[in-house]
Amino acid sequence: MNKLTIIILLLISTSVIPFSKADPEDVESNVLMPDEAIIGSELIEFPNDSKIYPNIGDFKILNSIKMSNLKGERWATITIRNEAHGKRNLNQDHLLALFADGNRHFPLSFEQELKSQQTISLLVNFGVNKFPILKITTRNRNN
Repeated sequence: MNKLTIIILLLISTSVIPFSKADPEDVESNVLMPDEAIIGSELIEFPNDSKIYPNIGDFKILNSIKMSNLKGERWATITIRNEAHGKRNLNQDHLLALFADGNRHFPLSFEQELKSQQTISLLVNFGVNKFPILKITTRNRNN
């Protein structure tokens, strides 16, 4: 082989960027899957000795789909309605999750403006927890 061919081969071999696929196990551990619905979980009432409650607001949760992945991340798609006759700002302090070990946690920080009587669905992150979310609550002037 002549020197020019060797140089070209060296340049080609060093300029090729290796292609690496993500580890399939890592990809699977990130995928969110809906948690199995537990019949009657809305009726579960653990003691609330720490007196942790969501802020009072004008919001009503119409539906929630709880999700998790193998890493223990806890998420929920929540459909919520602003029942006020004016704009309201919904944030993490208006929602509270009850976990299967009886602990309560607010979601990670978020803020969403809702118009009067507006209904929206939001994806909310409740962080990492080894226990599943049993229910998500909000608190308004009527409860």
